[in-house]
Amino acid sequence: MTETFCKEETIVPNTDSCSAGALRRRIFEIWQKVKRNEPLEGEEKIYADLMQQHDEWHNTWEFAELLEEHEYQELDENPFVHIAFDAVIVNQLTADEPEGINDIYNRLRQRGLPRLDALHEIAGVFATEFYEISRGRHPYSDERYMRELKKLL
Repeated sequence: MTETFCKEETIVPNTDSCSAGALRRRIFEIWQKVKRNEPLEGEEKIYADLMQQHDEWHNTWEFAELLEEHEYQELDENPFVHIAFDAVIVNQLTADEPEGINDIYNRLRQRGLPRLDALHEIAGVFATEFYEISRGRHPYSDERYMRELKKLL
């Protein structure tokens, strides 16, 4: 992906180059644009679409700027990381990277899962891979990721 989302040049939250605060500020900015019905481009469109589908977090998006320094506990669902991972999956599907991810998504949809639920199933696998990689347990592998995704079927 050549386009970036976070002003610090990465879409993945909680890394050295994209702080949680920076991601939250960007989400707040996008939410304000949505409310003002301003045009959105690239990653902003993806995030806005996903944010609007998560009714349970509309209030969170509204006050994201105030939550810039809030720390979520390990077992708490972090809506900012959640939406970022959802966006990663949308981008993977758009590019069909890794190859075959669209087939898995389409099969989940054929089983009757709504769009967002199918994204969440895949994002759950992505989150596990991200966690394992970020902890240094193993390097990224398309083969392993796809093998884990196929277990959803």
